[in-house]
Amino acid sequence: MIRNSIVVIYLVTHRRSEMFRRALDSVLAQTHANLRVRVVNDDPADSAVERIIAEAKDGRASLYQPARRRGPTQNFNLMLQEEDADFVSMLEDDNWWEPTFLEEMLAALHAHPAHQIIVGNERRVKELAGGGWLDTGQTIWPFSDVRVHRYRIEDICGSTRICNSSMVIRAVQRRDFATPDSIKVDVTEHFRERLLPSGKLLMHGAALVNYAETLQTARSTKGEEWGVYQTLLIGSAFVAATSKSSRRCLAARLWRECGSLTSPRAVTLIQTGLLVREARSLLTLAPAASLGRFALWIAAGPLRLMKMRRKVNSQTHQSELNFLAAAPLTRRLAGALPESPTAA
Repeated sequence: MIRNSIVVIYLVTHRRSEMFRRALDSVLAQTHANLRVRVVNDDPADSAVERIIAEAKDGRASLYQPARRRGPTQNFNLMLQEEDADFVSMLEDDNWWEPTFLEEMLAALHAHPAHQIIVGNERRVKELAGGGWLDTGQTIWPFSDVRVHRYRIEDICGSTRICNSSMVIRAVQRRDFATPDSIKVDVTEHFRERLLPSGKLLMHGAALVNYAETLQTARSTKGEEWGVYQTLLIGSAFVAATSKSSRRCLAARLWRECGSLTSPRAVTLIQTGLLVREARSLLTLAPAASLGRFALWIAAGPLRLMKMRRKVNSQTHQSELNFLAAAPLTRRLAGALPESPTAA
């Protein structure tokens, strides 16, 4: 029975005591009660974490050992090492769940046995400078039902549908979703998504997760770093493509979906064409307006492209590019590309 399934949740925290308390309370209040909470304290010197666990007076919550500084990405991968669970999940300390989150996610997985992972919708909540929180009334997805998303290759070229704090994974497939420890926290979801083998994702549209937009974040505030990873995400799809004609087809699709031809997205596409050899067709098919916008971008910072090239070509980022290109979802979608650039 699904109600007897053991769910182990890895609750990752770093010096945010009150947010951690709220997150822990939301897990322990789940209507699916057969759970274990492994609290991962990323600052062993912070004694408040142990105190809050003790104050909860719930034997289902314990401190993960050994407690040491790992950084977000390594902490997120810990759940994939879990041995004593039917399902595993993860929650970041600034986010929190509605009481029926696990119950509804498990029910959806039970109804869709072919799926290894389910991801839930998130309600956006903003932290206010003077204290307190503002419910924006917005969710990540515009639907509320359970549905299966079927990926197109365009979907993985820069964006993602995976959300760290709103996914539940069948424990038997947990190790299939481990990401490189080298990546930034900003792209853990993008990299994990590439490990989906089927080309489909089970999505629960009910807003059962509260996603906090906090005033302080571990995510990078440097646009250059994000630009490097956008290049890797887009470029890896071209690396995985099987022929020049299929790469040209992919380039045509990305330009059709670009939106404004003078947008940051257009600049990123040209940048990828310059920095990833297999993506050259992004240059040959680039609209004149986009090339002009890119020229202005370079003129405003002549060393930008050189710095970006050095970063993209670094050993670490090349290893990450290869990981993305070899990942199951990338290979499946790239292998299905038609040979004609005008194909739908």
